[in-house]
Amino acid sequence: MKINNLNKRDYKELIKLVRNNLKNSVLFYLSDKFIKFSFFEEVLNNKSFFTLVAKKKHETLGFIIIKKKFGSFSIKFILKMIVDAFLSTFTRDIFVFFKLFGVKFATRKIFKKFEDNYIDSAEIIYIAVEHKYRKKGIGRKLIIEASKKLDKYHKFIITSSENSKPVINFYKRNNFNIIGYETRFKKKNILMVKVL
Repeated sequence: MKINNLNKRDYKELIKLVRNNLKNSVLFYLSDKFIKFSFFEEVLNNKSFFTLVAKKKHETLGFIIIKKKFGSFSIKFILKMIVDAFLSTFTRDIFVFFKLFGVKFATRKIFKKFEDNYIDSAEIIYIAVEHKYRKKGIGRKLIIEASKKLDKYHKFIITSSENSKPVINFYKRNNFNIIGYETRFKKKNILMVKVL
């Protein structure tokens, strides 16, 4: 297995990973076209982010997307996301638009609440491993490689994730500690941090 930076040839496999493994995320509800031409283009070209992909031969096993300290999406990307969320509301799920803004405001609240202690944090935006390759150390390797790529200005990696026993155990095995909880769409997410 090799871990490399994201490149344009990986888009098709990454969309499949999103569809199969990120069913609770806002990204899941957005169109394939948006994911390919807007989301992955943004994380590939915006220096605020980096993405690693785990591959075996020509098959994509998983990926991780990290937002660096003080990183943000471009205005152009945010406008495209609003338009796609609005269109998706009518074609697929009436709650997409509200979920999108719920995530945006929840993320602001998280960092406002913890910014004094964790101002030097990078954030895991997404991590996904294909179901048939889980429990083989791929997620762990992605986190280790991502940690190595963060420069000396990052002291922590923070994540907000589904509050379930397997997810908590995964992050704890990777040296994350629980720092709090947040509510998104009536679900209680867990906030965890790892010291680099």
